Amino acid sequence: MTRVAIVGLGNIARKHAEVIHALPGAALVAGVKRDPVSGRLFCHEQSIPNYFASTEALLNWGEFDAAIIACGHHHTVELAKLVLSTGRPCLIEKPVGFSATETGSVLAAAESAGTWGMVAVNRRCYSIITEAKRLLEGAGGLRSIRVEHTEWMHQAREWGLADDILDRYLYINGIHLIDTMCYLAGVPVDSSTVVRQFPSRRNAYDAMFRFPSGAIGHYSGQWYAPGRWALDLCAEDLRITFPTMEQAVIHRTACEPEPLALDELDQKFKPGFYRQMEAFLARAADPTRDVLAGYAPCYLPEAVNTMRVLDAIAVGDVR
Repeated sequence: MTRVAIVGLGNIARKHAEVIHALPGAALVAGVKRDPVSGRLFCHEQSIPNYFASTEALLNWGEFDAAIIACGHHHTVELAKLVLSTGRPCLIEKPVGFSATETGSVLAAAESAGTWGMVAVNRRCYSIITEAKRLLEGAGGLRSIRVEHTEWMHQAREWGLADDILDRYLYINGIHLIDTMCYLAGVPVDSSTVVRQFPSRRNAYDAMFRFPSGAIGHYSGQWYAPGRWALDLCAEDLRITFPTMEQAVIHRTACEPEPLALDELDQKFKPGFYRQMEAFLARAADPTRDVLAGYAPCYLPEAVNTMRVLDAIAVGDVR
């Protein structure tokens, strides 16, 4: 039985807890949150037997095997390093810092302690992304990928996020789409980026990428316009469109479009969370298992590469 602690007890922690309760071979044994009222309430609701007001208190107690780091963005790097330094593996909510350098420092802490970390970019674990990857490989490989990333920045005042967090929102949400792009196409070998700045953080990011296979990618982040996240994948006689990240349509030459829906697990739980957690717990129980059931979760070394791509977009040619 793998004993799991959760550091940070907010809405995302609740989604992780729901999955752990549904998986065999694991138990939630501890929760950490500075506010004792909401922290104890969360632990009571999720049947977690031990509450701690600090990560240091959790580590002093020590009766757990692995941890989920789901704290506020300002504290992710510090607390991930603190737990990893004890040799325990961690599933770390994205982003792991706000630069490749920060993510690399967490990787270094894990390697120094002889352990590993997984980054919670759950879109790559969607059933429809797994199926799209299989179809692209069967068609001879991806030739083109287009990512559309819109954000409702007109609502930013309602989100309750500090200004310095909003200034780095590309890393907070953009990482999902960039990670999906890199998962499907590989790490870009070169890129060209233009950033346009508008009032109230309604920025625009446009980046072109070339991948090792020769495929071309386009990331379009138009934060001043309405819309949903979208993805467009092209291969020989095959196109897979995602009008949202939770639904897809398969287009084949001279064939009727075929809808592709999330499977039962992705409908029952927050999409991607079940398989992501399944992979994390499987490797926590057996460190030789780094791939499970035909899909690959994101570990820290790969996350560093993804953050380098985000760095390149963030510091592009500003106009």
